[in-house]
Amino acid sequence: WCIGPVHRLYIAKVVGCRTTFCTSWKVRFNCLVQMLIYETVC
Repeated sequence: WCIGPVHRLYIAKVVGCRTTFCTSWKVRFNCLVQMLIYETVC
């Protein structure tokens, strides 16, 4: 399930994570956790 729409969503999330420096640390932390989970599953 790592290919297709899920992967595109992940890429969008990574780009969003890297570009939103003005958001709170909670949002960025949650984002990082989701990325770690994705990379672990894949």
